[in-house]
Amino acid sequence: MANEPDAGLKTSFCLLMAYAALFGVLSSLLAVGFITLYNQGIEFFGQVSLVVLHINIWPLVLLTGAAYSLAL
Repeated sequence: MANEPDAGLKTSFCLLMAYAALFGVLSSLLAVGFITLYNQGIEFFGQVSLVVLHINIWPLVLLTGAAYSLAL
């Protein structure tokens, strides 16, 4: 037929769709991993296990470690 696109265009479109599907799968796996780690972090830091003078000092420890890692 005269109105059909050539084979190269079909191949590049299929390749683009395959890359889009791969990107979508990897993005969703990263999102699931982030949400899982976030929820576990909320549960871990929500426990009042590191209390000094009735003050939860987990934020101090966490932010000090983050600042130290950025300074390196």
